[in-house]
Amino acid sequence: MAQNPSKLPPEVWNNVFGYLSATEKLNVRATCKYFKTIVDHRSLWKNWTVVLDFKNGSYNRKFWDTLRHRKVSSAVMKSTKVKHWKQLALFLPILTTVVMDQSSQECFSCLKDFPNMRRLVLRSSCSDLLLDISRFPLFLPEKLTYLSMWASLEKLCGCCTPHSRACLN
Repeated sequence: MAQNPSKLPPEVWNNVFGYLSATEKLNVRATCKYFKTIVDHRSLWKNWTVVLDFKNGSYNRKFWDTLRHRKVSSAVMKSTKVKHWKQLALFLPILTTVVMDQSSQECFSCLKDFPNMRRLVLRSSCSDLLLDISRFPLFLPEKLTYLSMWASLEKLCGCCTPHSRACLN
C-alpha cells in the first residue's frame, strides 16, 4: 500500500532526491507541489550549473525565481545578445562563475554587473576578442580569482596549414 508522500519528513525526501540526476529531479518535481517544494531546495542544487541558450526567447520570471531560490551560482551563457546578458545580471547577480560560450565586445561590459563573480571562462571563435586583454580590467569584478580563455588554435594563429597542424599534434 502506497503512503502519502507528505507522511515522511522533508529531510528524508531531500536525502533520497540527493541521489537523483538533474533530469530525474525535474521529473520528480513535476509530479506534485509537495515534491516541487522539496526538489527546489538549494541543498539539492549545490555545484550545479545552468546552461542558458535563449533559443526560444527570453526566460520568464518564474524560471529566474526558481534559479534564485535554488541559489544557483554558476551559469554557461550561450547568447551574445546584450539584452540576454542584462537579463542574467538582473535576475542572477549572485553568480560566482560565468562561462561566456561565445564572447562579443558588447557582452564584456555586462560583466561588471556580477559583483560576486570569482571565476570567468571565455570560449570564443574570435581570437582577436580574446587577445584584446587590455579591455578586461574595465569590466572585471574585483573578486575575480580565476580567468580561463579558450580559442581554437586555427583561429588563434590564423595561419595554420595542414602541415603546421600536424607539427602541433
